[in-house]
Amino acid sequence: GISVMAVDLGEAGSASALLDDLSLAFGYTDACTLGAASGSYTDDQLVGDVRIWQDCTSSGNEIRLVAAGPPGSSYVFLVGMQSRMGADFAALDHALDTVRLLGG
Repeated sequence: GISVMAVDLGEAGSASALLDDLSLAFGYTDACTLGAASGSYTDDQLVGDVRIWQDCTSSGNEIRLVAAGPPGSSYVFLVGMQSRMGADFAALDHALDTVRLLGG
């Protein structure tokens, strides 16, 4: 499944630092290989970073984490998904592509 939550950047200060902290805390930095597609994330409403962790614990699992929010915001949406099949990540891409922020 896909997990989504809103997170205040707080002490992390940036989406990149938040993903680095989470990756270390969950052990991805030791158990997985950082994918080449990791880096900046940008779409028409959100900016942030993505981490793609591959071959976790030699199982073939892949974990994708995206932390992105409106430009200049103090919060981000943290989106995560784990799968063994690359085709599953099409659902994650679709979820991110269809995010619409409503102003109040």
